[in-house]
Amino acid sequence: MSPKRRVKSTSIVKQVKGKLKRMTGSQVEGLVAVSAKLKSPARSLLAKGLNARRLNARGLTAKKLRSMGINGAELRKLGFGALDLRRAGFGARDLRRAGFGVGHLRRAGFGARALKRAGFNAGELFGAGFGARDLRRAGFDLGDLRRTGFGVGELFGAVFSVADLRGAGFDLGDLRSAGFNARDLIKAGFSQAEVNAAFKKK
Repeated sequence: MSPKRRVKSTSIVKQVKGKLKRMTGSQVEGLVAVSAKLKSPARSLLAKGLNARRLNARGLTAKKLRSMGINGAELRKLGFGALDLRRAGFGARDLRRAGFGVGHLRRAGFGARALKRAGFNAGELFGAGFGARDLRRAGFDLGDLRRTGFGVGELFGAVFSVADLRGAGFDLGDLRSAGFNARDLIKAGFSQAEVNAAFKKK
């Protein structure tokens, strides 16, 4: 950008800020009402110098803007966060559609079950820091959790039985290495001979 254009741009920004300072809350709300009818309300409001911080300062919260017809994706463009949208009444699925990631939703207070219902998979929840027990309670099955990368010990801690783990494809060596004893392995369906042979190996 040339020096002349930079000066002109700076001047326009100052003019916009000056106008905003002189506008009453009702006048700003009127601008929002007009912008809400446009295809891209966020673009219109940002062009007028109105972002999330300035709108909030005038009492125009995400909840208020939602009631005026502005959707989650547009609120996100204005600078409202996932927690703002949750407080405004948007659900996990709404926030996902608005472009927020699983980490944003977790920090906004959504649990694993809500995130699963919103369409996030076990791998995405694992990446956001949820454990095997969280995913199990959310309704993911053993196959989902194993494909995600959880080990034998973590899956057993998530209340899967040794027999469940065997059925998911973990072999006798995996289970022995995880600390299960001979009795556990025999209960899981391994033969006495198989177990004896496994425990003789160093």
